[in-house]
Amino acid sequence: MAETIEKPENSKDSLLISAEIITKNGNGFKVGDEASLVIVLGGNAVQKNGGSLVRVSAGDVRVIFPETDCEYENMENFRVCIIRFNYENLLIEIASLKNLKEFQLLFIDNPNRMADGGQCINNVLGRETVKNVEQLAILLEEELTGKKPEYEETAKYIFLSIVAIISRYCTSKTKMSGGSSVEIITNVATYMENNYADPIKLEDLAALTHYSCRHFTRLFQEHFHTSPMTYLNTIRMYKANNMIVKTSFSIEEVAHRIGFEDSGHFCRQFKRHYGLTPKQWRKQHVENQ
Repeated sequence: MAETIEKPENSKDSLLISAEIITKNGNGFKVGDEASLVIVLGGNAVQKNGGSLVRVSAGDVRVIFPETDCEYENMENFRVCIIRFNYENLLIEIASLKNLKEFQLLFIDNPNRMADGGQCINNVLGRETVKNVEQLAILLEEELTGKKPEYEETAKYIFLSIVAIISRYCTSKTKMSGGSSVEIITNVATYMENNYADPIKLEDLAALTHYSCRHFTRLFQEHFHTSPMTYLNTIRMYKANNMIVKTSFSIEEVAHRIGFEDSGHFCRQFKRHYGLTPKQWRKQHVENQ
């Protein structure tokens, strides 16, 4: 478990206060008195905020204002990144990011909801994005603990990169239930494109819309002329094709990166889609180069 970094003496003038990646089990974990960016990397827990109880798991993101009553309970291998920062200084640094809707929701609307004891809109990152953010968080923690030359400037740009990534790739699950049916179905398609590497089921997609599986499938079919799961599989096969042709990832790694736990099942789906196995496809493209 990582040690919390002590506040620098000039913390009021700094953008960053501390960063840590920790794993916890049980109850009684409270977020500190500073503005905090909380990114769940693994496991799950119950977030208690006033009278609101919400289960959170890998990919969930929260920004918490100072002195907000937020506690995590029932933690099961709860692996979380907590970055404490100066909120006012962040608003100065991020410039045009403030125009992104997800930044507004993550860093302004939701923290105010939580500060008032209300339930915030659920913001989530896809599995691959969580991996990328975790690598940046590890670098950020190392910079702040190692304090190598110019570490503050380096740490600042790593943190701003994390803020930019989550502001671009976070998906607000609850927003899909508003608007016309066409808007809702289009939002679900966007969700699949951003989160194709997650273990998505039809029931999960229907739940985003608050429609029944049958009604959701019918609307999706009318709009895209294919079923939701076929649409998802097409996205995954396209991503797999790029990885097989453009990277040296093993077939098992490609399968995992696009959301397949079973590489054998992936190979069968790939052959059905492209007419060749992944290995044959890679060999053919290598020979044609």
